[in-house]
Amino acid sequence: MQLKYLLLSSLLAIANAQKKNDVISRCREVGFHKFAEALEDNPAFVASINARSDTTVWAVPDEVIEQQFGNNTKLHKRQSTTALAGQAVHKPPGPAARKRASGTNAETLYQYLEDPAFVNLGCQWGGATTAQLNGPFVFDKGVIIGVVGFFTLPTLWSQTIQNDGRADQFYAAVVHAKLESFFDNTPACTVFAPIDTKKYHGHKLDPKKYIICNFLGHSPQLLPGTTYYSVDGTPIKITWGSDGIKRVNGIEFVQTDLITKNGVLHLIKKPFKW
Repeated sequence: MQLKYLLLSSLLAIANAQKKNDVISRCREVGFHKFAEALEDNPAFVASINARSDTTVWAVPDEVIEQQFGNNTKLHKRQSTTALAGQAVHKPPGPAARKRASGTNAETLYQYLEDPAFVNLGCQWGGATTAQLNGPFVFDKGVIIGVVGFFTLPTLWSQTIQNDGRADQFYAAVVHAKLESFFDNTPACTVFAPIDTKKYHGHKLDPKKYIICNFLGHSPQLLPGTTYYSVDGTPIKITWGSDGIKRVNGIEFVQTDLITKNGVLHLIKKPFKW
């Protein structure tokens, strides 16, 4: 009888210890109280965290949440759901699964998240980069890392370029050519979009000259001296200028690495001369 009691007590102790080590309890323990409240308001998100045992959660400090959402006891559920959407990730799949999903940004995005200096899931109104604050703190399904602010998940190419607002003429050319779905849904695309200027009429551009498919050309992969080819066969050459500035077909970049759901968007100073 005494052995049975001791066994039951041990099991209860283990259960209580595991409960205290869940993501919500652990967030509270290490000081992320309002982030824990946001998790409580989003059971579906917590369920996705608990679905596996290799989850990384990026928790945001109380003062940042108060600044963004107000000093409420609980975050507005819709706001917190949107904010939390990008704050957890599982480890990337194995090689076979990666090959099947080779047209996505999943592996590249995970590399951004693992960078010791910053986290960047790219692009909404210019993207959101956030520095790591503290951690990692182990919980029963993975680790919690403190970051100084929320970051954003990639959006469709069309949403990204419209949210940025600097290349509306190029976006209009894509729509005019009935290529919006192609730019949004073709896997692994790299787009060089000229920013708006009075010197050209966007609808006269051929958008296919500005998009490379089957290549995720984040800026570190755009090697000077390399020539790529757009979907219509236009050569796209990366060079270093004498001033030390990287260019594409002799044109300066205005902004690099706006990450979209299916690739990456670079803004350039003007159209290609072809």
